[in-house]
Amino acid sequence: MSVLLSALAFVHVAAAQEAVPLEEARNAARKLTELYPLPADAPFKLELDTDKPRAIKGGDSGVMIVPDKRISSEALVAAGKTITPVGELWALKVAIEDRGAAVKKEKLRVVSVGEGDERRQLSLFLLGVAKNAHDLPELLVFGKENEPLLHLALQKSATGKQPSSVEISARKRDDNSAILTINLPGEYIAELPMIKVSE
Repeated sequence: MSVLLSALAFVHVAAAQEAVPLEEARNAARKLTELYPLPADAPFKLELDTDKPRAIKGGDSGVMIVPDKRISSEALVAAGKTITPVGELWALKVAIEDRGAAVKKEKLRVVSVGEGDERRQLSLFLLGVAKNAHDLPELLVFGKENEPLLHLALQKSATGKQPSSVEISARKRDDNSAILTINLPGEYIAELPMIKVSE
């Protein structure tokens, strides 16, 4: 398997949504962040922790989050109007849903990975937290523009779990869509609607 294809380890075919082993996710995170550094025009800077990625896969689609090294419960409590970086979200064959439809491709950072017939297109989203005009924290989801694609209200976790880093899970809505739950350090979660798409 080539270096580029090894970065797709987190999207191997699986019968149902499942967590990807940490070492596979680490390999994918290291390859992707090495080969595709964040461009200078990004809306904020990231210091990625490739030792703590989380990835899930289902069928021929998958998502992976690579957290910022500085994200913590203390950083989120202190978040203000300036963006507190959360990390990168990579997606294969799934897109963020907005108002019932997939966000248009021209609004996304699209990265081509692999060679020949094995070439795949991944979408890269940047995640950050900031307080809105009502002084409430939101998860901001960025595509390739400097304005967020989505503002997601942060909710308090019903489980009481307080992860030390960023965790993800998904629940199916139907055969073509799901809700991605992003558990942030401390007590907050955000729910991101996603829809299956072709490349």
